Amino acid sequence: MKKNRVLGIVLLIVVSFVLPITAEDEIFQPVVSFHGSISITADSYFGNYPDDPVVEIPDGLEGEELEEWERIKKEDEDIRKMFSLSNPTVPGITQRVELEFYANPLPDLEMFIKMDRQGMWGGASSVQSLNYSLFIQEAYARYYTNRGMYTVGRFKYNLGPMGLSIGNLATGLEGVMVNTMVKDIWITGVYNRLFMSMYKDYPYVSEFLLDDLWAVRLSKGFGEQLIGMNLILDGFYNEKTLTFDIGGKVLGKSLKGEVGLMYPAHIYHSQVGEGIWPAGVISVNLIENWNNLLAVRLGGISKGFISPYGTKGMTSMESGVKFNPNTGGIDILYQHGLTDDMVLGLNLVYLDYLDKKYQEEIEIRVPLRTCEAKLQKYLSQFSKLSLSIGYLGDMSFDYGKLSLNWEFTF
Repeated sequence: MKKNRVLGIVLLIVVSFVLPITAEDEIFQPVVSFHGSISITADSYFGNYPDDPVVEIPDGLEGEELEEWERIKKEDEDIRKMFSLSNPTVPGITQRVELEFYANPLPDLEMFIKMDRQGMWGGASSVQSLNYSLFIQEAYARYYTNRGMYTVGRFKYNLGPMGLSIGNLATGLEGVMVNTMVKDIWITGVYNRLFMSMYKDYPYVSEFLLDDLWAVRLSKGFGEQLIGMNLILDGFYNEKTLTFDIGGKVLGKSLKGEVGLMYPAHIYHSQVGEGIWPAGVISVNLIENWNNLLAVRLGGISKGFISPYGTKGMTSMESGVKFNPNTGGIDILYQHGLTDDMVLGLNLVYLDYLDKKYQEEIEIRVPLRTCEAKLQKYLSQFSKLSLSIGYLGDMSFDYGKLSLNWEFTF
């Protein structure tokens, strides 16, 4: 980590002296700002909750071996009874604190730090978790010139409007990002240092080492559309990905989409093989005005398109990629402004497994059908309250979720 920090500082100093300042003739006033938010969410579940299967006794056992398996199964059943959930569940309350610090100390230099912490009320471990230091989501310096933008540190980013290859904004990655333009083509180059690379071919080396991710994006505007190509040259465990995307207006409708191929990380080859796997998602706003939004998303992600840093399986109503690997289908979102400060949202998702036999083997359950309604009330310029109720289900479970959220920003 210390070596990475020193490298980042050296790169920033070099960039600062080599590249020209674009705003040197203007009167500059340094800017420092501090923002944040506090949110509290209460969730309650009802219905047939998903659960791991009870221990099954193999066929053909006799004597002491059979007795031992029967004992294990009874212990498993007793534990499940002991920790069985009420129906509906007692609301779980989660608190999230987010803080942002921004500074513009020099005309073409920005610095940004974003921290957050989340914990669940109740229980000694949860109480302690709220007292731990804030987790740093982003911490970077960004320098501007008349030729581009240069970012060093920990930052979040996405390649393309859908971000299938890189776009998971759950947490930032350490590295360097360069954005520049050559003629009329935007070029984005990214280097990230990744943790926990396993060098299986070299047993004398510690298996917990550092890895690297190299990626590039090329994009060009054509009228109201932006066309892009994204390439992961070498990613997580030798992952390689090539995708093409589009974003903008088509026939007067807002449209964005991405299609691509992936050679997955070698640790997944035992599950899906060493082939190349496709994925594609497209989203179009059929109705879009000041009071209504109707968005339809169609897509599918093959079982081998496993992108650790890509956008997938997002659960919020507004998120554009709710498809997980080995699923495909349709996602419909409708939002209507009831009043100036109240919005009603409806979301319907219908998916299916692309390879049902494979899904049975890995025993991973993800919602295939979602129906959710959310009412959001803006209490003021800085505060809002939302109430949602949803249904989630697949071939082995179906349950509901009731959620109440309050958020205050400052």
